[in-house]
Amino acid sequence: MKKLKILLLLLTVSVAGFYSCSDNDPVENEIVTTKSVALRTTLNEIKKANNISGRNANTPQDQLFCFQFVYPLTLSYNDGTVVTVTTEAGLLDILTAETETLFITGIAFPFQVQQEGAITTIDDGAEFFALVEGCGFNTINDDVLQFGCFQMVFPISVINSNGTTIVVNTQGELESMLIVGDVVDLVFPFNVTQNNEVIEINSLNELFDLYDECDGNSGSCICTADLILKNQLGAQGKQIQDMCFPILDSLKAGKLVTNVNPMLNSLFRPSVQPYMISWFKHDPQADIKQLKYPSLIIQGDNDLQISLDDARQLSAVRPKSKLVVIEKMDHVLKIVDSGDKSVNVAAYSNPSLPIATELSEAIVGYIKK
Repeated sequence: MKKLKILLLLLTVSVAGFYSCSDNDPVENEIVTTKSVALRTTLNEIKKANNISGRNANTPQDQLFCFQFVYPLTLSYNDGTVVTVTTEAGLLDILTAETETLFITGIAFPFQVQQEGAITTIDDGAEFFALVEGCGFNTINDDVLQFGCFQMVFPISVINSNGTTIVVNTQGELESMLIVGDVVDLVFPFNVTQNNEVIEINSLNELFDLYDECDGNSGSCICTADLILKNQLGAQGKQIQDMCFPILDSLKAGKLVTNVNPMLNSLFRPSVQPYMISWFKHDPQADIKQLKYPSLIIQGDNDLQISLDDARQLSAVRPKSKLVVIEKMDHVLKIVDSGDKSVNVAAYSNPSLPIATELSEAIVGYIKK
């Protein structure tokens, strides 16, 4: 899926440092650090590149990062403790020692980075986030604006650009606020659901860890259709969950549902329920493994509902399959030349947009071989 790149979630709450320390020697001056999603994003990528905390990465660190920190660097923990890091090895030691209750959240501005041989000064959170985004790092913005292997339990609270705490009732509301840039911070703790289990998220660090687990779990995204629908409907809030999940569970068990709220008829009308019962019995990975014939997997990189990673995982189950990725193609097989979700959704019901030419060409070319 083409990721939406938005300069959001810039945590700009300053934290007054206690005593800072370098190599375990306390320094008596007070240092001010700033909480930074860009920092946590960068540290998260460093952890993955160095296989810290079990994170696996296939890309060497010198290829993954388009910049390097210029040391010394002043960082702060979530408990307010400030440390001065003098080497890359020292930073890796700190990251290796992080725990669920003690982890880095802040950095002192300005600091410097080296990029393509040039030294650049980063003066504030906005510049840092722009740097991270330009490097293509997977930010928390990307994760929130995609379907994941878990669902946030709404309502949650966020802090907007005016410093006001706002209650957000659905995934749609959250996405709208993210798109217009009106979210500065998430209020912790909040709950998410994963595999029918409720998990409490107490910090940005824990949220990153959960997204990492989703990325690293090859079985987390390719599921039976009922679980995919739960992922998508669950993001719409508790009211939708309460109405839809029992129906999905009944259909999964092979039982038709007669009492359906009229507002849900487009999804659960009586005529489609037998199809859904049959559909829910199929596991895509298990099915493709059983194929005795060559297989072609086609995926658009602008699909809001099925990600490119899903297609890659499906292809990996059957190594002899051919995976074709069509640039800008959405879920309904149309070319959408925009990263704006609203434009993508509008294409679903726009009859003037043709099916992607590349799709038919890929199918015909594969058959002719």
